[in-house]
Amino acid sequence: MSSYSNPTNQIDPSFSQDQWQSLIFWYLSVEQETINELEIALAEEDFHRLIVLGDQIYGHASSFGFERISFFGKKIELASIDKNTILLRGLISSLKTYIKYLLQRTERIF
Repeated sequence: MSSYSNPTNQIDPSFSQDQWQSLIFWYLSVEQETINELEIALAEEDFHRLIVLGDQIYGHASSFGFERISFFGKKIELASIDKNTILLRGLISSLKTYIKYLLQRTERIF
């Protein structure tokens, strides 16, 4: 599974590569903030919030072509429904590491 499945300019050919790269960086930064919300919700065992956040990640990531992030979002949603805190800790930690990795590589993805 690749980290990013949409080639540059597939969504809007009027975007320059710099604009597209800025948009991807913005999206990853937003998801980084969502991870902070996930960590707080997990600490508070707010499973409803975890379900909502997982679903949002699933949909947003898919829209931007990040299938692996989308996969994490769905797994977080399902683990939240099951109230599986051990799995949630691992998923959130892995997602946090993966997004940090992508942010560091953003300039080299394109």
